[in-house]
Amino acid sequence: MTRQEVIAADVAVPWLSIGALIATLGAFALNGGFLYPANAFKLDALGYSTATVGAVGAAGAFGYIVGSLGAPFIAVRLGLRRAAIASLLSTAVLIFAFAVIPPVLAWYPLRFLHGITTTVLFVCGETALIAVAPEAQRGRIIGFYTAVNSLFFVLGPVAVGALGFQTLFPYVLVAGIVGLLALPMAALARVTPEMPAVPWRQMVTSVSSIPALLGVVAIWGWLDGSMINLFGLYAVRRGVSASEAAFLFSLGPLGNAILQFPIGWLADHVPRRSLLAGLTVAGGVLAALMPLMDFHGLLIVPYLIVLAAVGFGTFTVALICLGDSLNGPALVAANASFGLCWGIGTFAGSAITGGLMELVGASGFPLALTLGFLLQWLAAVVLPLPARRTVGLHAGN
Repeated sequence: MTRQEVIAADVAVPWLSIGALIATLGAFALNGGFLYPANAFKLDALGYSTATVGAVGAAGAFGYIVGSLGAPFIAVRLGLRRAAIASLLSTAVLIFAFAVIPPVLAWYPLRFLHGITTTVLFVCGETALIAVAPEAQRGRIIGFYTAVNSLFFVLGPVAVGALGFQTLFPYVLVAGIVGLLALPMAALARVTPEMPAVPWRQMVTSVSSIPALLGVVAIWGWLDGSMINLFGLYAVRRGVSASEAAFLFSLGPLGNAILQFPIGWLADHVPRRSLLAGLTVAGGVLAALMPLMDFHGLLIVPYLIVLAAVGFGTFTVALICLGDSLNGPALVAANASFGLCWGIGTFAGSAITGGLMELVGASGFPLALTLGFLLQWLAAVVLPLPARRTVGLHAGN
């Protein structure tokens, strides 16, 4: 072990701060895990088409794009902690609004605003987490974060399956929990790093230095947007009930909770590009097999667990690479760029996948996923990965 490795290994991990940040970021996952399938099922029950469901989801993705562009500036003006708290409380109000305002025209601006508020939380919280995590343990800490975040996400479809989506109560319950998750962030006044001012030229410089990561995240947005907005409807069209579809949807976050820490551990020990390429290949093969799966059989459970884990694992590895290669204002700008690319990908994924399902039927869903993984593989193997800021402690890129 080199002297640098010894010093890095001795750096204390601020677990209290990391735990508080992860709890706060859990609100991002919880509200999405509930709101996206609940809204999709409600629109479907009212007779709206899959194209309409995808279009409403795309409005939220447009909010992600706007929120990513504005998040660094909002955080500078309000302060990192206050910006996150404001986004949490605003998100809680918007969740309640979906319960009391009928669809569908009003839901487009609501999903747009919801996309902005959740993205501000995403950028502020993840930037703080990356900055707080010591480099030697960053892969495992980010893996732990994405695993716990997935547990928060899985509570959403569980609530849909147990409480339904037609009444006011589940919306009020989830909105209340999201609002309460502002409390951990409120306690981080002394440990949360402040977000420095980020000029637009810094955003451009950061984007130009991480093309592979941005490509991977953008395509992950495509896959993620398709899954969160349209998987439930695809499962129903494969012959399961809405409650069964909600259960199947919850298997994805469960798989992430189980497998993201091992993926983070691998990212600390094996070449990044090899890991990214392997995950995309596995995801593409699994997506192509989806039409052959029996949605009433036992194999569908491990299948969906692994499919979701390898897909989300590409984002986990990209986030680890980001923390290894950038810091300070560049990290802030690049993390906002992640949100921007994810939003663009989610916009495309929701709209294109919904349109494909309208055009060719249910088979349009796995077709869109397979195409997305293929594009993600190309980004991972063709575009350059960024160099690490310091001498690597483990396998290189």
